[in-house]
Amino acid sequence: MKVLFTMDMKKLLLMEDFAIRCHLDSDAITQRIIENSEPRKLFRSWLTCSSTPKWEGEVKGNRFSIRKIKLYDSPPYGIYFGPLLGPLLNGRIRENRVEVRVRFPLLIQSFLFFWFGSLLYLALFIFIKLMETPSIKLVHLFPFAISIVVFFMIVLMITIGYYVMSMSFKFEAENQKESLRALLEGSTEPL
Repeated sequence: MKVLFTMDMKKLLLMEDFAIRCHLDSDAITQRIIENSEPRKLFRSWLTCSSTPKWEGEVKGNRFSIRKIKLYDSPPYGIYFGPLLGPLLNGRIRENRVEVRVRFPLLIQSFLFFWFGSLLYLALFIFIKLMETPSIKLVHLFPFAISIVVFFMIVLMITIGYYVMSMSFKFEAENQKESLRALLEGSTEPL
């Protein structure tokens, strides 16, 4: 049986897997991640943050869950909500290789699922109502045209919203991948 259409679901769900191969052993990798990270904080102020750690999260055995701390020179309110919004790196340390999965936090994933799901449901509802119209008379032409315009606007909103989210995810994932690669002094490879 020939497969006509295949799609990588990780790309669709905004996840990325990669590995970093480095010259360090597993204990040295764990130690380097611990030295350069600090415990998670729900709210992080740029005034009280130490300048050395660039990551926040935890390391348990040979597994870690970290996120890059991004503080800006002039934040608008002085508080960074990184634990709620930034991409999360979950990884496993094996000998001289680190396997990492980058994904959005559960809060962002559930919001995206709710937002795009409700828009898709609304578009489907409008499409079904359009198909139920038995015949189009001149009197019904204006509401019919409005329904078609609203349907295509909703589909356009879903498409543009997903495109913007996927581009921002790819940008952030690439930045975090490069930062982790520089921290571990290794080379990245696909997983």
